[in-house]
Amino acid sequence: MYRFTLVLALVPVAVMAQVNPNYDPDYNGDGCHTIADLIPFLQVFGGCTDTADVWMCGEALTFDGHQYATTAVGEQCWFAENLRSSHYANGDAILTNISDSAWQDYPATGRMAVYGDGDDCVGYALDLDACDTVQSLVEYGRLYNWYAATDARNLCPIGWHVPSDEDWMALEMAMGMTQEEANIEGWRGTDQGDQLKSTEGWYLNQWWDGNGTDSVGFAASPGGVRYSNGSYSTAGASGWWWSTNGSFQFAWYRRLKDTESGIWRSNSVPFNGFSVRCLRNSEE
Repeated sequence: MYRFTLVLALVPVAVMAQVNPNYDPDYNGDGCHTIADLIPFLQVFGGCTDTADVWMCGEALTFDGHQYATTAVGEQCWFAENLRSSHYANGDAILTNISDSAWQDYPATGRMAVYGDGDDCVGYALDLDACDTVQSLVEYGRLYNWYAATDARNLCPIGWHVPSDEDWMALEMAMGMTQEEANIEGWRGTDQGDQLKSTEGWYLNQWWDGNGTDSVGFAASPGGVRYSNGSYSTAGASGWWWSTNGSFQFAWYRRLKDTESGIWRSNSVPFNGFSVRCLRNSEE
């Protein structure tokens, strides 16, 4: 049995010798042709990579029952639409159906909402009723407080995460913002906001077209905000997105506005409900 196995194992050596006449089967250089020289072949024997199953940025990704578009910007890979998941990555449900008065109640836990799911709502969208939760969910995804955005169970799929303040800066600089601009607060940059904004859905009138160019495929939509008092506002006119940097007092975010071409960077109370984008882990 041993001799039969050895003969079969020697076949790769014979094949290599036919392909390359200069091939030396004495792999370990000990002057002998023994079974030790077969180890490199045996280590890779049966190995196979099916490239058809390798996911690439720009392809759709399904998470919690919804198929998300993705886009590559610089060295990063982002969701190309707002998160709408109702579960953390481990399957736990995120708290929802919370009244206006209870939206900022303690204990400070992760909560989510759909724009308009309350008694106090104002919307500025021209092509839909943003205060209709059925319409706003389709258009804007869900809104999450900062505690949900930073929960250890992860709002995003495995291999993805809610971006940090530094992740947002990397995105902004990939679109042409300088490091000095990225570091300051308030409105920054030139047209980086327009590069992120979708080409439709933003408020416009005879003086100003709030739509963007969406030149990087980010398709940022004006999903508005649920303020800490539970009220909804600015859908159709602005979008707000969390970063993970912050504390129980203030947390950092980004904002885009219909009348601005740059990107707003600041911090707010963590009980506000903002949109979330997922970013692929750099090591994936």
